[in-house]
Amino acid sequence: MSRTAKLKARLQAANRRRKKRGSVTGATSVSADDAAGPSARNRESETPDIDVAEILIAASLHAVDRHPNVRDAAVYGALKCLADEMEPKHETTARVLEVIHQCLRKAGVDAPAAERGAKDVCEIARGNLDPNRPDQLIQYFSLISN
Repeated sequence: MSRTAKLKARLQAANRRRKKRGSVTGATSVSADDAAGPSARNRESETPDIDVAEILIAASLHAVDRHPNVRDAAVYGALKCLADEMEPKHETTARVLEVIHQCLRKAGVDAPAAERGAKDVCEIARGNLDPNRPDQLIQYFSLISN
């Protein structure tokens, strides 16, 4: 199996896990909506399913486009800060995190969903970090975003 095929297989597996997790949490939110009444159920059904991981990857690539000196460490650090609800320690990481926050706000993603998505993307990213190739993660993100 080629390297690209392995990366795509890992991403597909992560997507399946996210979808499975979403259906499990969706079942608990339906019962809460039943208690709230029919108007809450209608609002819930009107909101489309948002792929937070896809938004995070696109936002990371957008940050790289806006700030050309950004490397994998800054992107991974920003995602890790988002997942762990921490403040970034480096200026570059803070700039990437700000771009990610802007994209999440535009997409209407709430904080818990952003944290879950960031944890999923960090899990995928961990396997694509290489100290000898500081742009490997960014290249991987651009590969899977197309």
